[in-house]
Amino acid sequence: MLLGSDVLLGPAPPDSEYLEAYRQLRTSLLALRQESEFRSILVTSAAGGEGKSTVALNLGTVLALASRRSVCIDLDLHRPSLHELVGVPIEPGITDVMAGRAELGAAIYETGVPGLRIIPAGGLYHERADILGVGPTEAILNGIGEQADFVIVDTAPVVDFAVSQELARMVDMCMVVARARRGIAAVVNACEMLEEVGGVVAGIVVNDILPEDAGAATYSYYDGSP
Repeated sequence: MLLGSDVLLGPAPPDSEYLEAYRQLRTSLLALRQESEFRSILVTSAAGGEGKSTVALNLGTVLALASRRSVCIDLDLHRPSLHELVGVPIEPGITDVMAGRAELGAAIYETGVPGLRIIPAGGLYHERADILGVGPTEAILNGIGEQADFVIVDTAPVVDFAVSQELARMVDMCMVVARARRGIAAVVNACEMLEEVGGVVAGIVVNDILPEDAGAATYSYYDGSP
């Protein structure tokens, strides 16, 4: 899928090509869901600065605008940003819930978009992957999934940090965000790393598209080959 920039859509986005690109992404996901039921989506990238957190929030927004209850979770424990993008405290958040320091309900925040909520990283994000005990994390994600139609997990770049591979095994599918005009080799490597641990890579989102890029493609599924 080709997307235009790093702008947040917000609760009442005006009609635009940018909004339409996210609507197309939503349509593709809902079509996939008719073929195979899924709920949790990992949004990651090969490297930093690809715009994955914006994509995660905007995807949650367009799903919520279509009456699909969505929760975005900030599990980028190296550079959490969802709380800043939405304007809520960083704690209590998901790491506090994992550590038993907070109840799940206390860590869920409204975003201003009806149907879209977020769970920030929490006060223990600096402990990073050490806090991701597979059992508790998976159980918490499943519990969140019972309260939403979609759970969108924003996590760290795959190539640099192991946490994304850990999480890839706990979610239903993965989406890799790549900024246009950067090399494809790192993106292919990221997809392979996710699949090596059992992650299901369902698609690649190409971000920051310029007008001259628009004709290149409209959607790209990664099928295990360059």
